[in-house]
Amino acid sequence: MKMIKLFALVFFILVVGCDETENFEENENRIPTDGLIVYYAFDGNVDDSGDSLNHCIDFSSKKYVNGISGLAKEFDGKNDYLMLSKTLNSSKGLTISFWAYIKGFREGENNGTVICKYNKWSAYRCFTVGTKDFTSDSVARLSGNFYALPTTADYRDCAWSNITAKEDIPAKLNPEQFTIHNPTELPQNEWVHCLINVTKSRVEAWVDGILTVSKEREYEEYFDSENEPTYIGNNLLGGVGVGNNNHFYGYLDELRVYNRDLSEKEIQILYLNPN
Repeated sequence: MKMIKLFALVFFILVVGCDETENFEENENRIPTDGLIVYYAFDGNVDDSGDSLNHCIDFSSKKYVNGISGLAKEFDGKNDYLMLSKTLNSSKGLTISFWAYIKGFREGENNGTVICKYNKWSAYRCFTVGTKDFTSDSVARLSGNFYALPTTADYRDCAWSNITAKEDIPAKLNPEQFTIHNPTELPQNEWVHCLINVTKSRVEAWVDGILTVSKEREYEEYFDSENEPTYIGNNLLGGVGVGNNNHFYGYLDELRVYNRDLSEKEIQILYLNPN
């Protein structure tokens, strides 16, 4: 009888131990939700699937395609955009993760905006995340900018994924604050994972789970206005002329915004587990 009880106990420990190991591994590889403030899966709607219920107001043709996970939102590069029903607070920086399928850039569109809170004309610059290189009509790159002053773009923390030499860094920014890790242009007509990570010390641009370029943070806090809307797919008031020329052309999927920085492992999880 004692041997039977001992065998049963050993069997129980082995089974429970395996279950706990599996649960631990599952938890370790789960999509990070701590600090998640909005999550747009774009599975046939523009609702926030996170706890904030910050649903978008849809100013688009409301078209969807097969995405990296489920459906994805189509943006026509001419008219489509979304506006968050509640604007984001970017004063401490934000970490932004998304999948993009870039179809190119329409003539006259100079930014390929993914998400932004930026008004050049009222001098309410807060942040922008985009996919187009200003120096070329055909090159796509991941860019993230967080502005310390609302009246100028000269004072900001930023990163662009395709910087290959410090000579490429715009004037009035300190080249010595940039580190070139694995410079990368964004591919077009295929899915790519993009992530701008704002840590306590750096702004980082990640492409397909790889750190491309980073910049040391100069500013602990960025300008933010609760009156400035947050847009997805366009920057209505950020371009030349009368603005409204910063449309994204392609598909977006699995867009997440965090109010904290992510670890390298968490970034890898978001890349390797798109759903």
